[in-house]
Amino acid sequence: MNNEKVRATHAIPGRVRLKVPQLKQDPSFGTRIKEQFSAIKAIKQIEVNQVTGSVLVLYDPKEISLPSTLFSLLCSFRNLFPEVDIEQLKNFLTSPADSSATAAGATDPLAMKICELSSALNERLKKATGADLKTMLPLALFFLGMHGLLTSESISTPAWYDFIWFSFGAFFMLNPLRS
Repeated sequence: MNNEKVRATHAIPGRVRLKVPQLKQDPSFGTRIKEQFSAIKAIKQIEVNQVTGSVLVLYDPKEISLPSTLFSLLCSFRNLFPEVDIEQLKNFLTSPADSSATAAGATDPLAMKICELSSALNERLKKATGADLKTMLPLALFFLGMHGLLTSESISTPAWYDFIWFSFGAFFMLNPLRS
């Protein structure tokens, strides 16, 4: 048995990735994890990777806040991972999903201010154009790249290419494909 603890390596409302060292030594543990979590109504998907020792849990943040669902999830966590701080997990899962500063884990006043400003900018952009920053930022970068490509006398790689590349990268990061 591995003495390393289970830890969350990445967490945002609706998605938690856990490092579970025990998975690497005990393949049947992955099956137990899937069985326990699959029985919970709010859980949309479980991905267990025994090679990396990670578990990805996709869940519905609104559904998880229901007392019965939250209780089922916390019981499953306690059964599978007794070393996890259940109170900390409960606080994370029930924190408001629309608070960008707290959802991102920002506790620094400057980071919180940046989150508030970007959220306010996003709201104003939605009112003015009907589209949000997730759409408009990649689109603006794409057009800046195309403008640079079409107006330059000589193609200066990679300047125009960077804008186009970052527009696609930003778009797919901000708008993940749903399967």
